[in-house]
Amino acid sequence: MLPSGPEPSPTRDNLRDQLHVWIAKPERFRDEAALARYRSWLSADECARADRYMAADDRHLFLVAHALLRATLSLYGDLRPEQWQFTSDEQGRPEIAAPQTGETRLRFSLSHTPGLVACAVSERGECGIDVEGIGRVSDPRGLAARYFHRREREEIDRLSDEVVDARFVEYWTLKEAYVKARGLGLALALDGFYFTLGHGGPISIAFEAPASDRSAAWQFDLWRPTADHVLAVAGQRRGGRFHDVLSREMRPVGP
Repeated sequence: MLPSGPEPSPTRDNLRDQLHVWIAKPERFRDEAALARYRSWLSADECARADRYMAADDRHLFLVAHALLRATLSLYGDLRPEQWQFTSDEQGRPEIAAPQTGETRLRFSLSHTPGLVACAVSERGECGIDVEGIGRVSDPRGLAARYFHRREREEIDRLSDEVVDARFVEYWTLKEAYVKARGLGLALALDGFYFTLGHGGPISIAFEAPASDRSAAWQFDLWRPTADHVLAVAGQRRGGRFHDVLSREMRPVGP
């Protein structure tokens, strides 16, 4: 895997002031020799997890996602893709296992859905990322009524059938990105906080009392990397400042 485009590859130096997002489109990764090389990067546990998927497309998606993570981390560290080792914290969030020295450490978040994988990398602050496909939810209003905050539900109920699915996915990806960044999993109720999607302005988060977090501690970005997908990323703000979000795509090496 290599970064696409003529721009210089992001480095750990500029990661200090930025949050980096890397994406890959699984259908572009079909060369058998390259796929065998990517699988050789994975740990025995990752290979076993990949092999549990019954469908070949799901195994392929898992492989590309975890190869993307390893290739991405090697852009910022001194290890080769196959040398990265991972562990989980008390809440089950994956982390880099090897000790990281100095006052900063790499943090990452990985997400995949049919047609797209994405990885966020940050330093000095937590991050979370989520990607979802548009048009795959059969009952967006019903799901919103079950999981979303009252303010989000009210907006969803007002929308027409033509746009309700896309707005539901926008809220869902934002919530998933934030939950991943907090690392609390199911302990964080999705209806305990809500988002406001400004018209051209920053996306804001607010909390039900008693607040479990500070709105000003986070920034969010939301966009469509393809016509069929929504991507949301959450990052902790540093010193009250917004940091730039840089997005790049990984491309396959070889035919």
